[in-house]
Amino acid sequence: MSNSKDLEDLNEEDIDEDELLAMLSPEELKELQSEMDVIIAPDERVPVGQRQKDQTEKLPTGTFDHRSLVGYLYWEKESNRMLEEERVPTTLLPSERTLREEKEKKEEEEEDVEYEVIEELIEEESCRWYRWRGNYRGDH
Repeated sequence: MSNSKDLEDLNEEDIDEDELLAMLSPEELKELQSEMDVIIAPDERVPVGQRQKDQTEKLPTGTFDHRSLVGYLYWEKESNRMLEEERVPTTLLPSERTLREEKEKKEEEEEDVEYEVIEELIEEESCRWYRWRGNYRGDH
């Protein structure tokens, strides 16, 4: 009962928030921040990017040096160009050449057969359509 009376006696002006926050450990501050994020609704007038808390805890890995970056990109491009120039074109052995030619011929024949089947189906469908329409003349 005395605790509630003591709390009633304290005014909001008497509480020093800065002093209370200074006494909290970093873990307690994080916990308080996460609780406040849940309780307090974000202000809609503030841009979204500024409403979100910073979640990156990674320290910078080093300084940014534009010249070094450009130099590296130039080196990488030049290395790739040199590798392309050094690449030896492949030549097939006679046995490999005949196998490849046979495979290509077989693929062409299969493709031709497929086109013939499609043409036959189209012709059959067009004949059916003409018969349905009553315009079939028998020369199809």
